[in-house]
Amino acid sequence: MVADAAGTFVVSWVDNTTGLTVLTSPPGGGFGPATTFPEAFGDLKIAPGYAVLSFGAAASMSISTEPVS
Repeated sequence: MVADAAGTFVVSWVDNTTGLTVLTSPPGGGFGPATTFPEAFGDLKIAPGYAVLSFGAAASMSISTEPVS
């Protein structure tokens, strides 16, 4: 789980059924719908306004960003 100073939270986990699952929660809000990726988890970071997620095998790592507020 990562969070920023504004109170946005992003949490991710991996399970054998769905793969990588990511949830975001805006400041003072609840977690929205999950986003799933059928890939191995790499790293999760948060920067002002964005969550950044890396996933996949080391030789073909993918990066996904999502605006958060």
